[in-house]
Amino acid sequence: MEPRPAARPRSVADSPRSYPTRPIVAAAAVVLDEGRVLLIRRKSPPNAGLWTFPGGAVELAETVRQCAARETLEETGVQVEVTSIVEVVDAVFRDDSGCPLYHYVIVDCLAHPLGGEPRPASDALEVRWIPIEEALGLDLARPTGEVLRKAAQLPEEPRNPRPA
Repeated sequence: MEPRPAARPRSVADSPRSYPTRPIVAAAAVVLDEGRVLLIRRKSPPNAGLWTFPGGAVELAETVRQCAARETLEETGVQVEVTSIVEVVDAVFRDDSGCPLYHYVIVDCLAHPLGGEPRPASDALEVRWIPIEEALGLDLARPTGEVLRKAAQLPEEPRNPRPA
């Protein structure tokens, strides 16, 4: 195992999540519906300009599933039911000197829409329902494509009916 570079000290200009002292636990929702996936194009680093699943940091006393549902509603306006965990992803972004600039442990959860119309929040450039095959050809954040392929292969799970 090679030694880790020391964390760079924060400056006033740094994001509160840049140059962390430990990984940040996050959750994302892989929202599937009738052969489509709900994706957002991120506005801010990391992954600015890239398409990915809605998601964000888990808050204190919040479960991963609650976080995935909350973040999806906040970022897209779509209410979801989270049914299962698809994948756990280590997302480590390093600066030019090799120091960890961002480090997230992301729990990707399968989810299904309950209601709401997609609209981008302030941290998203765009939000859209996209056919899965078309989505796989977009400029995706790593490893969104692999997680999407895995989620699309999972058997349909029983879920609560949509509210009237």
